[in-house]
Amino acid sequence: MLWKIFSVIKRRGAGGRKEENKVGDLGELGDRIRRRGSMVQRRRVLPVVVDDGDCGYLLFRINVNRLFSSSQSQETKMRRLPAPVTRFATMPHRPERIDFALAGGGATLVGVSSQHRTVLHDAASGVTSAGPELAHDKVGCCFVVPLGRRRLCAVKRRHYDYPASPDEPTEPLGETLVGGAWRALPDPPPDLIRSRRGNPACLLTACFAAGKRLWVSARDRGTYSVDTAARAADGWRKEGDWQLPFQCRGLLAPDLAPGLCFGLCPRTTRLCACDVRRSPPPVRYAWDDTRPCWPTSFSQENIATVARLPDSSLAYLGDGEFCIAWTIAISEDNSTIRQRALWLMGVKIGKNSPSAPLRLLHHKACIYELPDRALMAYALHAD
Repeated sequence: MLWKIFSVIKRRGAGGRKEENKVGDLGELGDRIRRRGSMVQRRRVLPVVVDDGDCGYLLFRINVNRLFSSSQSQETKMRRLPAPVTRFATMPHRPERIDFALAGGGATLVGVSSQHRTVLHDAASGVTSAGPELAHDKVGCCFVVPLGRRRLCAVKRRHYDYPASPDEPTEPLGETLVGGAWRALPDPPPDLIRSRRGNPACLLTACFAAGKRLWVSARDRGTYSVDTAARAADGWRKEGDWQLPFQCRGLLAPDLAPGLCFGLCPRTTRLCACDVRRSPPPVRYAWDDTRPCWPTSFSQENIATVARLPDSSLAYLGDGEFCIAWTIAISEDNSTIRQRALWLMGVKIGKNSPSAPLRLLHHKACIYELPDRALMAYALHAD
């Protein structure tokens, strides 16, 4: 079953006995553990997927420890990416887009194709395999959102609805992967997907998940949520005429601030946090120092401008640490793109006491050179 891939099973040896502690003095043992902890640095690895144009998609694993080092100096020299972990080939002679998400706590990378395909990559073994076929296409792009360790949802970000009659069934807004097969979400409310005068498309702008429930915002149509385990249309409900105050996918960080959803502001792409327990969710924090602010020169010559491309992404590493990823285009004459690069920022959020407000403790950025054919790069969040 596919759900088994989303779980990491730890087995004990046949004997099952624990090794006895050979250090007689417990005080000495404690000293050794403290000294070892001070010398060993937490290794932070950020999975990044790069759209390499006609050549498919590349998966990288980037050590981002430097982004959380005590040094506050910002890097301006462009770095090289490590060797890719694997490549996901696209279908020949057919346009195909693949959207990715990490499932099973990061154990499995799942790719959802616009051509009905599902791609699975096991992080432990490095094996890539084909998953179950989707019943409906995901033309354009979609949100791929894990809901726990055994469920994943793929929702089209742009949905066109041209029914021949009001009674004709419409194509589902998304599908849920559970038990090794894709299953269509319950039919969404008509006022969410039906064509409107001057606005024939339902454009989803943001989403977040909690448990088995998924929240989505649609431009000019409000915010809705759906119980992804439900089969009937009453699994949907309208939350309000407002939109979630961030772009793309928002992330919950219960270890940092229960009830807050972290995301990137739609216009500035700075890190923000809103209270999703309220309706509409008020923005509690917005950290100006996390907006993209790069130099116009990276110690190179003949660079005229640097522009941020759409679809910034956010990943939470735990312990109050976030990574923000932007794809930037570097041009020489304000029109011709000379190079694309990945701009990463590490952000540390914390508080002075349990009752104190959140504050920005640290932020640092670095730049990575993207392959010549690369179009976009996306940081992946491990649920």
